[in-house]
Amino acid sequence: YYWQSVGPARGPAVRVNNVTYDMGYLLKMLRLLSMGPNAAPGKMALELPQLLMSNELIRQGSPRYNISVTPAEVDSELRRRVLPPSSPGEEAEKARLETEFKNLYQQRLNEYKLSDGEYRRIVEIDLLREKLRERLGERVPTVAEQVHVQAIIVADEAKVTEAEKKLQEGKDFVALVKEYSVDEDSRDKDGDLGWFPREVKPAPFDEIVFLLEIGAISSPFSVWDSPGGQPVTYLVKVLEKAQVREIDKKSREKLKDRALDRWVEEERKANDVQLWWDQDKYFWVLKELEKQGIGGPKKGS
Repeated sequence: YYWQSVGPARGPAVRVNNVTYDMGYLLKMLRLLSMGPNAAPGKMALELPQLLMSNELIRQGSPRYNISVTPAEVDSELRRRVLPPSSPGEEAEKARLETEFKNLYQQRLNEYKLSDGEYRRIVEIDLLREKLRERLGERVPTVAEQVHVQAIIVADEAKVTEAEKKLQEGKDFVALVKEYSVDEDSRDKDGDLGWFPREVKPAPFDEIVFLLEIGAISSPFSVWDSPGGQPVTYLVKVLEKAQVREIDKKSREKLKDRALDRWVEEERKANDVQLWWDQDKYFWVLKELEKQGIGGPKKGS
């Protein structure tokens, strides 16, 4: 039992400078993330070491920007996460609300198998991440070069060939969107993806689309842009282009994410970071998660 469960749990998973997270902590975090709706433990287990690394870089780097999180802010966020939203006009008595919070909070800790200190630390880092993201987001421009495009988004290679052939034969782009596109949102809008600046869409979108002339249609290209993590293929038509256009809120939020991603990558190079992660550890955490009643993919499947 020791060598199968206890020993591996004490082994290191991630180290950032003088702070080390062991496999036991990684397992706790995976359990926490796997409790949400539509959770995919196998995919999360692959991404979690990178998340722990970036979280710790953020925790250690935030003071340079005079960014901190107070205990009161953590308390407020815990209540927001634990207590159900109040109905309009409903005002709970303070004493009753506090009792309800304590009971629900303890249930949450038991469910996640976390101590109060561990959960508070997770919430603190979440708040630090958002504060740093907003601070870095102050550098994101409000205007930029942009393109307005339509797209046929296809998941099957044979369908891509069919759609491209019909385009070459002169068939209407919107008709092919309706016939082939697997993305319901854009299909209902005749394939219209709207306006966007660089760095909003996944690679290699920018390298291809921003070079097209108005009215031109791209050759098929694949991106990892689907909820299931599988590649999809785009055929893109440029409708309009603008050298300077105001960036909408949705695109600005994505650019803030990109700014934080770049910051983390720079910090990783500048700090002493090590990840102990391999296939055996990946399957160990999934097996331990299954023991706790949360399923994962089987080895070799």
